[in-house]
Amino acid sequence: MEVANNMNIENKLKRILNLFFGMNPRNKFWLLEVLLLAKRGELVICNNEIEADDFILCVVDTSILAVTGGTEKTLQDWKEKGVKAQYAVGRTTAEIKKLFSEIDNAFSERGQSQNKFFAIKQMEPLDLMEIIHILCTLPDDWFQSGVGIFTEEVLSFIARNEGKAGGMFFQPIQVTRLMTRLLGATEGSVYNPYAGLASYGMFLNDKIDYHAQEMSQMYLIARLNLLLHGKDDSHCVQGDSVSEWLGQSFDYIVATPPFHARISDAKHDTMEADFFTKAYNQAKKKVAAIVSGWFCAATGGLSFSIRKTLIEKDLVESVIRLPNNLFFGTNIATYVVILNREKEHKGKVRFVDASECFIRQGINNLLDEKMVISLLQSEDSNHSTIVDKSIFFSNGCSFIPERYIARMLLEAKDGERTIALEHILQPCSRKEIELKEGQHPIVIFPFPELQLSIKSSDIPPKDVNTHVPAYQIDEDCIIVDTRRQPRSVYVKLDGSPAYYMPYYRAFKVDTSIVLPEYLVIQLRQPYMAKQIVDGTGTIVSRGVSVLFMTAKMLLPSLDEQKAAVIRYKEQLLQEMGVHLNELNEKRLKDFEITQRERKHAVGHVLGDIYPAILDVSDFIQLNDSVSKDSIVTRQGDSLEEYVLKIVANVEKVTKMVQHFTDVEKFHSPTPLNVEKSINAYIQKKIAKNYEVVLEYLDEGELIINISEEDLHQVFDNLINNAEKYGFIDKKRYDYKVKITVSSSEDGLKAIIHIRNNGIPASKHFDVNKIFAWGEGHGDGIGCNQVKNIIEHFGGTVNYTEMGNEADGFVCDFEIVLPLTNDINND
Repeated sequence: MEVANNMNIENKLKRILNLFFGMNPRNKFWLLEVLLLAKRGELVICNNEIEADDFILCVVDTSILAVTGGTEKTLQDWKEKGVKAQYAVGRTTAEIKKLFSEIDNAFSERGQSQNKFFAIKQMEPLDLMEIIHILCTLPDDWFQSGVGIFTEEVLSFIARNEGKAGGMFFQPIQVTRLMTRLLGATEGSVYNPYAGLASYGMFLNDKIDYHAQEMSQMYLIARLNLLLHGKDDSHCVQGDSVSEWLGQSFDYIVATPPFHARISDAKHDTMEADFFTKAYNQAKKKVAAIVSGWFCAATGGLSFSIRKTLIEKDLVESVIRLPNNLFFGTNIATYVVILNREKEHKGKVRFVDASECFIRQGINNLLDEKMVISLLQSEDSNHSTIVDKSIFFSNGCSFIPERYIARMLLEAKDGERTIALEHILQPCSRKEIELKEGQHPIVIFPFPELQLSIKSSDIPPKDVNTHVPAYQIDEDCIIVDTRRQPRSVYVKLDGSPAYYMPYYRAFKVDTSIVLPEYLVIQLRQPYMAKQIVDGTGTIVSRGVSVLFMTAKMLLPSLDEQKAAVIRYKEQLLQEMGVHLNELNEKRLKDFEITQRERKHAVGHVLGDIYPAILDVSDFIQLNDSVSKDSIVTRQGDSLEEYVLKIVANVEKVTKMVQHFTDVEKFHSPTPLNVEKSINAYIQKKIAKNYEVVLEYLDEGELIINISEEDLHQVFDNLINNAEKYGFIDKKRYDYKVKITVSSSEDGLKAIIHIRNNGIPASKHFDVNKIFAWGEGHGDGIGCNQVKNIIEHFGGTVNYTEMGNEADGFVCDFEIVLPLTNDINND
């Protein structure tokens, strides 16, 4: 606990997170309760006795100290002071105590004993008490400015580890900031149904009368969240935002309804559609909501009807396409829909495609809200456009920005024109037939990219589910796959029957206007895909969609179409040749890796056999009771001679395999920027339950002469060892590999430390042999290969165990590599 006073604020906060989430807490919101009490100055640590109305947060008594190591000084200190137990309690208002009790009852898995936080291990109360001691040392100004950001970090951590369930309630802070800015509320009242954690209330100014409503027990955490952000006067109630809204009207309404969630008593209605049904009637000024592509693109049902009504009433101000992978647990396309009774562009709607406004962060994207605002305020026609509301009705009242922007960007060159698909395609009549297994050739994608058209006689028979209906083709037609991005092929009947499955569509083509092969090429182009694919990733979700038939394509003359088809095929052939070369190189590389693995495997077996044979040899030589002269082979070898022969042969094979593995081909060295190379490695490293971070401690660039492939192989070997042998406690969430880079004092060498905070090497393992082949935890090859690589490029590598360091990083590999002369010339 005394360590708390000796750390800076950033390290203290990291220590809190590592301690709390590392113990897999049973009440994951306990930390937020303690934070609130610390912020309000109501967190108290007392000895032996507590007051009757204290809210107990943690108890550490002498029985706990007695069974945990390293506490003799504390035990003696407590004994001298007469301390039998130390309590962390909250002395706060009855309202907050009631809130905490409700949270504990709703979310805690612990029992009802007085010592609430005794769990699986005895260290848990000590860890919790250390967290409380750290919080008590934080300065008052941090609680005024930093506690809100730290609260978001804690909630984000919980959401990441809860997966989809946690992500339902947590909204990234960048998204929330953008939405409140788009809402533009400076005074008046704001209603937030489907409030989740009430995050919208965090960024509204104090003049706003904020009302949040959440159906689940998360409304308790929403109330706690508001208090932590200083929003004591905000209102948050429990209520079903589907069945009942708050009775009064509000100036503004903002929400993130559950994406494409169905209403239980309505077959086709979603919570998103239900939200807009109520919102546009109840909001006096403005409505802002984040919805899924299902609401924006549905071709029927209440979603379609609501979009049509909103357009007719001229309430839609703007629709913004957000990047994918912003929200935990889902990667669906999401859109911001803004309704405004006082909008600037009457009779028009602004569409913005902000799908590229993000920064990659792990498996999720981090929204760049400033880029989104910039697009809204700019005239960037590639990502933004304003369209007349009349155009909606010829486009299925779609709210998909990409579709309108793509069409606005269509510029016909000389000899070209734009034409809607409805003018060159006509749906084929559907004739359902019953298939017999293996009897008919079925059009099933994918066909090769080069195959723009195919004869029915060339379609190979496929095994199909005969319980699903099929449709017979009676004339030449284009078949379109409606399930994903546009995939199509032109089928020519040549006397052989052909059929297609119900998730495809067949269209007759007006060949006097367009060449079928040219049409197939155009359907593969991005500008067509953006018009055709709806927000769900489907082309035609229900029948022959209006959205599909009204999509526009560029149409040159028939002669130019023929030339375009020839160019397309030539380009594909060239690309296929390049891909084939890349594939052959990859196969060769994979073969080399496989061969090396086989050599390592043989070496591992020999590494087990050789010591055993030596033990047998030593036993025979030293034990007089063994008859060394006994003949044991048909060739007349005695036992002693035979064992010595085996030893000699094993040594011979070992040297052969050692030669194979040691004389490996290293890649050619090049001057390599250490920081950039390690960052590139971290970007492509897929970590399962740990984080890889870089600490670059030098002011300038460090350039070493090594191949990047071999350096990354070193990182792979050491980090994979940490994952396999060090990160074995599945309950911990704080595992980390830290790569630290600095230069030596003489400025001639780069020093790279690779540390992990898992468990150290086994007590039974000789760390002095860690780089010896066959002596490691597993087969001992990884560290041996690291040694070979580093020494080949003129460096050294050493391993040290750090003991019980405060930061928990117990294993340290130090790699020293010479800097190139270039660094001295900078």
